[in-house]
Amino acid sequence: PLHLTNGVIHIGAGKTIICTCAGSVTGTASSFVDGALAMVVNTAGVNRVFPIGSAGKNRKVTVGGLKAASGNCTVRFSIENSNAGTAGPGLSSLPGQRRWIGTVRNGEAGSYSTIDIDYGSDDGADPDRVAVSGSLSGTYNGLTTADSGTAVSGNANIAATGTTPVNPFSLFGYFALGTSEGVLSLKPGDPLAKPVAKAFGKGKGSVYPKPTTGNL
Repeated sequence: PLHLTNGVIHIGAGKTIICTCAGSVTGTASSFVDGALAMVVNTAGVNRVFPIGSAGKNRKVTVGGLKAASGNCTVRFSIENSNAGTAGPGLSSLPGQRRWIGTVRNGEAGSYSTIDIDYGSDDGADPDRVAVSGSLSGTYNGLTTADSGTAVSGNANIAATGTTPVNPFSLFGYFALGTSEGVLSLKPGDPLAKPVAKAFGKGKGSVYPKPTTGNL
C-alpha cells in the first residue's frame, strides 16, 4: 500500500508516479499527488483511489470495479486546469476549472463500474453528474444521474429523457463535473443553501463528491 500523510508530491509535466502495489493508495486533504498517478490492475476488478489534486487542493478520483481486459493494465489519472469543452445532452453546464484525464498507459483496460470525483467551492456550483469526452475541448456526455445523493451508474450518452442507466463503463478520456438540466445549483454559503439542505436532508443536494465535502 501507498499512504500519503505529510505534504504534496509535485510531479513535473510528462512524468508519472506508477504504483504497482496490490493494496490501496490513500491521501488526505493536505497530502496528495499534484501531477500524474498511475496504478496497475488485473482482471479481478478492484476499487482504486487516485489521490491527485491541483492548485493546493485534493481532488481525488475513486474508480470502482476497475479491471483489465486481460493480464495487467496501467491506468493513469491527472488533472488539467481548464474549463474547456461543451455540455452534452441532459447537462446545462460544466462548472469549475478542472478536467480529470484518465488514460491507459499499458495493456488493455476492461471496464469499471463507478467513478467518484471530489470537488470543493473552487469548482463552481454544485455538480450532480460526471461527464466524459474524447478530447479536452470536445462535448462532455454524462456518466451518472442524481438519485437522492446516491451515485447511480449510467452510460456515456444518457439522454435527458431519463433513459435507464447501465454499466459497466469502458470509457476513459477527459472527465468533467457537470450540472443536469433543471437542477437548482447553489454554492455553499448562498442564501438558499441552508433551507434547501434542510428540505432535502444532508447529502441529498447532489451526487458528488464522495465523501460529501461539497454538499449543501
